[in-house]
Amino acid sequence: SRMTSVAWYGTSGQGTNSRTTGQTGPAVTSPSTPEPVGTGMQRPMSAVRGGMVPPGKTLDAPPGENRTRRAYALMVAELDRAVGEILGAIERGDRARETIVFFASDNGADPAYGGSNAPLRDGKYTVFEGGIRAPAVLWWPGHVAPGGSERLVTHLDVLPTLAGLAGIALDPARPLDGMNLGPELSSGSGAAREPVAFGCEDGEDRRYALVGERWKLVETRGRDAVRASLFDVAADPGEERDLGGTEPARLSEMRARLESWEAMPTRLPAIPAQR
Repeated sequence: SRMTSVAWYGTSGQGTNSRTTGQTGPAVTSPSTPEPVGTGMQRPMSAVRGGMVPPGKTLDAPPGENRTRRAYALMVAELDRAVGEILGAIERGDRARETIVFFASDNGADPAYGGSNAPLRDGKYTVFEGGIRAPAVLWWPGHVAPGGSERLVTHLDVLPTLAGLAGIALDPARPLDGMNLGPELSSGSGAAREPVAFGCEDGEDRRYALVGERWKLVETRGRDAVRASLFDVAADPGEERDLGGTEPARLSEMRARLESWEAMPTRLPAIPAQR
């Protein structure tokens, strides 16, 4: 799911990226703006999935070119431009080394709107890698070294990781499901994590996945049948080879872990009464 919105309080007006999202909101402040910049900002750019066209662009295309794909590409290019404008404003200011930027998608691309997740399997609304595996970037000059990783990370890790990087102590009485991955951003290594569960609905079918660093269970539950598959996503990220038949013990163990996850009681904290 999308990250919780954190408002940006700095100056009034429309951000340039509001043209991409169709939303209005505070703009990124420039170095000359006397009003202090706030501590947090979230800018969801959802127009990429909607088949719209950026201002000043056209869908005119050579014969045979996929217009849906062209519209998607134009919107991705506009998103790239808008993100670059935000980063440029940060870098021109005097707080670039104090600013953490996290960029991610909430799911894989939707082929119906021209997206492609190749070589990953399927896309949005599924629990195959094309639906739940997406790139993410964390930028913090002078603190996070350039590099890349195939580490299993989820949106559940964003809050504890950003809090840890910012030196904010979280309430131990309210444990989070995510992990603080901050220490390994500098060391390059981290502790092993428990497999993470995903779920979605598609009509009458309910789809689940239990994803570890290497092994992944995909289970589809329909009205009359349950189908379970096992993949080695480290060696087969395209999920082309179902290994459930050759790894029956591992398949059973992961199905039992998924059932255990489903049976866990929710631990929602009490919400304080509003005054």
